[in-house]
Amino acid sequence: MLKTKLSSLKYRIAITVFILEGIMLSVVLWNTFNFVEVQAQEDLNKRHHVTFELIKQISSNSIFAEEYDDLQQYIEKISEDPGIINIAVLNNKSIIIAHNDFNKVGQKSEKFISTPEHYWLNENIDSLGSIQIEFSLASIKSQLKKAKSMGVGLAIAGMLLIAVSGLTFGFILTHRLTSLTEVISNFKDSGEYISIESTGSDEIAVLTNAFNHMSNKINNYIEKIEKDKGKLERRVDERTEELRKAKNHLVNVNAKLNVIAVTDHLTQISNRIRIEEQLKIENDRFKRYTTKYSVILLDIDNFKSVNDNYGHDIGDQVLISISNLLKRNIRSTDIIGRWGGEEFIIVCAEADLDGATQLADNLRLLIEKSIFDSVGSVTCSFGTAEIQNNETVKDLIKRSDKALYAAKEQGRNRVVKG
Repeated sequence: MLKTKLSSLKYRIAITVFILEGIMLSVVLWNTFNFVEVQAQEDLNKRHHVTFELIKQISSNSIFAEEYDDLQQYIEKISEDPGIINIAVLNNKSIIIAHNDFNKVGQKSEKFISTPEHYWLNENIDSLGSIQIEFSLASIKSQLKKAKSMGVGLAIAGMLLIAVSGLTFGFILTHRLTSLTEVISNFKDSGEYISIESTGSDEIAVLTNAFNHMSNKINNYIEKIEKDKGKLERRVDERTEELRKAKNHLVNVNAKLNVIAVTDHLTQISNRIRIEEQLKIENDRFKRYTTKYSVILLDIDNFKSVNDNYGHDIGDQVLISISNLLKRNIRSTDIIGRWGGEEFIIVCAEADLDGATQLADNLRLLIEKSIFDSVGSVTCSFGTAEIQNNETVKDLIKRSDKALYAAKEQGRNRVVKG
């Protein structure tokens, strides 16, 4: 008797529809779960990447400027985000210089292992050190688990409704399920659910309403994800603007540092590093085009007595005054620098020995005739030399220095050719 009922057209249609609808709902749920999971994971990865890059940039600036206290406060503040477990900033010796747990500062870095519940991002900060951030996946997994539970529950409810309606209206079910097929096809093509028009109050209508309810919930969830995505994009834009401003500030700071790196802090003329660079440029030009150049070394006579009698502050003022006098009275193509202590050097581009010697003698007379505050008259001794074939910069400087010492031995306040 039971076998006869089950083999009747009504039950066969009901069973067939039940199986087909179950498959369709499974496909819908599968695609929905995949879509939601992929979107949520992408949004989370994007947010983590933005956070990582921001902390990396700020850490780089702080390490460069040695502002470790501000970095520590920032790390502790940003680690309040429930999605972040640990943040560690290391120097180039793998020592922790900033950590959300202040007690770990100064320790060696720990080995990190990613798990299904959390993962690490680790990257070097140029040659300054590295940064390690441990992100939590618990939040996204919890949301996905809730979404899946809701989907499974709705699927079970839908299947029960289909079974009940199939037993009563099996012959109508196949026709009215067309709308469901269209909705699924639309989801396959566009990834979006469309509500189904519900008519009547029978089981099919109940199923349609349940499906619409499920669709609305899924659409609302997707809409929420889109809104969160919009908020995240705005935050990314804000962080990008902050990074742009920080980058511009860093460029300005670097430009100032570049000037400071090649400038003598007292006299504000070129320092030895800058002069050595210019000598290399002139020497390379000489080797390629045989363009002569000369150097002038000069030293303030009896400068130690100036410091001993008037103090180092007055001595510094004398150095500054002589630097300014030299700078004003050399050619625009010449470069003057402080070679060390009270010794100065002038690199004379495209100048032979006679031209450099004449310039040196003019400068000697200017210094001799000048009156310096608190000190009065000051003199300088000069040594000049012109680059020769098969000669290095070191050889040239050595000859000029030798000539300078000869000027000292011959009574000071004179120019000697090297």
